[in-house]
Amino acid sequence: MARAGPAGGPRRGEAAAPDAGGLARLPRLPEGEYTPSSIARHELALSLAHEFQTLASLRHPHVISVLDYGFDAEHRPYLAMDLLEDARHLVQAGTGQPLRVQVGLLVQTLMALAYLHRRGIIHRDLKPANVLEAHGQVKVLDFGLAVGREHVHRAQPGGTPGYLAPELFEDQPPSEVTDLFSVGAMASQMMFGRLPHAGQVPSPPDFPPALKAVLERLVSPDPKLRPRSADAVIAELCAATGEPVPPESAATRESFLQAARYVGRVEEQARLSTVLESAMVGRGGAWLVGGESGVGKSRLLEELRALALVKGAVVLRGQGVAAGGSPYQEWRPVLRWLAILTTLSEREASILKPLVPDIEALLGHPVADPAEVGADMVQARLLHVVEDVFARLTQPLVVVLEDLHWAGDESLHLLSRLATRAAQLRLLLIGSFRDDEAPSLPSALPGLSLLRLPRLDAREVSILSESMMGAPGARPHLVDLLLRETEGNPFFLVEVVRALAEEAGGLDRLGDMSLPERVFAGGVRRLVQRRLEKVPVPSRELLQVAAIVGRQVDVPLLQQAAPDVDVEHWLTDCAAAAVLDVADGRWRFAHDKLREGVLDDLPVDARPALHRRAALAMEAAHGQRAEWTAALTYHWGMAGDALREARYALRAGEDALRVGACREALPFLTRALTRVTEVGGDAMTLGHLEALLAETRFQLGSSSPSVSMRSARCGTSAGPCRPAAWAGRWGRWGRVCCGWRRAPGRRTTTRRRRSSGGCGAWRGGC
Repeated sequence: MARAGPAGGPRRGEAAAPDAGGLARLPRLPEGEYTPSSIARHELALSLAHEFQTLASLRHPHVISVLDYGFDAEHRPYLAMDLLEDARHLVQAGTGQPLRVQVGLLVQTLMALAYLHRRGIIHRDLKPANVLEAHGQVKVLDFGLAVGREHVHRAQPGGTPGYLAPELFEDQPPSEVTDLFSVGAMASQMMFGRLPHAGQVPSPPDFPPALKAVLERLVSPDPKLRPRSADAVIAELCAATGEPVPPESAATRESFLQAARYVGRVEEQARLSTVLESAMVGRGGAWLVGGESGVGKSRLLEELRALALVKGAVVLRGQGVAAGGSPYQEWRPVLRWLAILTTLSEREASILKPLVPDIEALLGHPVADPAEVGADMVQARLLHVVEDVFARLTQPLVVVLEDLHWAGDESLHLLSRLATRAAQLRLLLIGSFRDDEAPSLPSALPGLSLLRLPRLDAREVSILSESMMGAPGARPHLVDLLLRETEGNPFFLVEVVRALAEEAGGLDRLGDMSLPERVFAGGVRRLVQRRLEKVPVPSRELLQVAAIVGRQVDVPLLQQAAPDVDVEHWLTDCAAAAVLDVADGRWRFAHDKLREGVLDDLPVDARPALHRRAALAMEAAHGQRAEWTAALTYHWGMAGDALREARYALRAGEDALRVGACREALPFLTRALTRVTEVGGDAMTLGHLEALLAETRFQLGSSSPSVSMRSARCGTSAGPCRPAAWAGRWGRWGRVCCGWRRAPGRRTTTRRRRSSGGCGAWRGGC
């Protein structure tokens, strides 16, 4: 297996990347340049954070993918990138090849460079070892010395002799043309076997004069005489060799659109940066970020994540789901990481076990089931354990919870509890939500400060447009059209630019096209449909299954749902259409609007079969583990299978009670009782369900199943499971319920039924 880079330069390592499903290459940045002490000394933390985030957002056919970034055990920054197999460096790949092939390799390299420069990145270390070819595809890699255009004056000297532009030895800052000099040096070595000297290439007498002139302009000692852009060099090379200029491919166009510059939000970023600074020194906080769908909430949180990592904080994330979520859905991945980051007592590990089912594998030893207690105590002890674990962490921690408009009551209650403690901890809690779907959520979480994201103004639209299209993107008539069509919503804006580019034949032609008064009569819905139509027809059926399941793409589930489909190839097709992307090493819909678009296009009579297919695949891929019972309840219900829906609803209700999530248990148990009644269930099952419902309502202090924190979002208040003392509110029925539950032999009967598989986790609380 060929390594992604030889020895020398920044130190490298290899590591398994389980989230991404492959190997990663881990180059550390040069010693002394970006150590935490020098960052503090030169106040470079923010710029480094932005550059790391930019590198992680790079998506281009000829640029290696940056999978992740962070700090190693010695607090040195690193980047994790794809590991290329069977690769050769540029000179090896091109030596002895026909001139047409050599120019083709250079053009691919320059296409990558045009993309990087459009993104404001100067590579600074272009050399054959950092430009690899595998199976005819060129990849530019190794961004250990890369720097943003706005920070070139702060960059320390670096690079590889022989490929460095002469002006860099005179303490001039790096620029786009210094990268172009490096391309010229590599071209000379590939074509002639030697590096250029004093602005001349060692070409043979029969070498095409026009091509020699292009190469010698590239390696001119005077930077003013070099071509001004990588695009210009591509045009000159093609003209000199009689080859057509490569058309803008869909993948290339998408690379500019998907990695469009993050603009605006200066005030919001500054506020979150200040909050983060306070959390780093033990004065944490809790914030809600609200805004409409597509306004940029996730992108703002990505910016915060980058800054937090550079400052040495741990960043953990969770996300809500639109349907089929389990109790504490948003917190499960966070708690899983907490089990690794801190030392848990046996009792703490057992209490977390229902929410972290693989905790034994994570800790490397057996973990007992939690002791049985009343339902009111289940939630109380869980909250205490989570609070204690957070309080013990010595490293600053940022917890990001997205899509809280879909969060369950217990997740919100835990967030509210932790928010009251955050001010005394090195803890920053950040949640995002759609304020048009849950306008009263802030009132249900009074301990969290609110930060609302507005749409972009005209100046910000102009900057974003220019980042995608270059200078033509800032032309007033184009900016006016974009502002009129999108009203400043960034997601809609990118979709409009995508549609216009397809009509014009490329992003670079948009500035010259005659712009319409309206982009499409169908508005945003039509724009989303156009993007979905880019997915190849054979791939659309599996995309429907993925959309039914949720925004996160469950690859093992899809492999079960379509065993004859090459899922890896399917992922590539959907990514090429910009419908799917990768975040934190996991595939997902690039935006939830796209998933919603797939669902909107589904005929009503086709949905039950898709839900059934998803449910069967979920059972095959994940078994019947507790964390999947809620989703299986949802899918079997939508499939119209009342018996299976009842079975999983009962299990989901019992699982919710097991973790003290009374409010989450109530709708599941009510649903189960309704379905069991419809299918003519036996008296024992009906009695068991009625007992569980009685207990759940008793713990909630109300006989009404409609009381929930979701109601609080509309202006009423609620809380967690009430203790047994609230039985007084029930009057005679509460006393009857408690007496029934205390009846001799009742608990024994329940345990026997549970052990035989009939029921799950009934808990006493009186």
